[in-house]
Amino acid sequence: MKRAILAAVLLAAAPAAALDEWTAADTSFQLGVTTLLVADWALTVDFLSRPVPGVETNALLGPHPSRLAVSAYMAGWIVGSAAVARILSQPWRRIWQVTIGAVEVAAVGNNLVVFGGFHGKW
Repeated sequence: MKRAILAAVLLAAAPAAALDEWTAADTSFQLGVTTLLVADWALTVDFLSRPVPGVETNALLGPHPSRLAVSAYMAGWIVGSAAVARILSQPWRRIWQVTIGAVEVAAVGNNLVVFGGFHGKW
């Protein structure tokens, strides 16, 4: 039922979104968001695959998610964040992109500080 409601809301918003042009700045912001999501993904898979794995702090994934769970979650966020950005009109699109970007900067920064960076096991 929740999915049906979400789908209805997104479909209702689509005609309005079609009137709001997607700009080069929108593409740049979304590319930045996607880059941060991929960095978070790589760092998370890396620290979870170490001999003494780190602990994931994302409550939706749990403390020791599988590589598949992390990959599905992050791929969903990459596609989902772009879809939501495309549907939103300005200034909401930029607020969405900046918010997701800020959350990902914090996540990537935490992974780099706590787990010492990427060790190439992705």
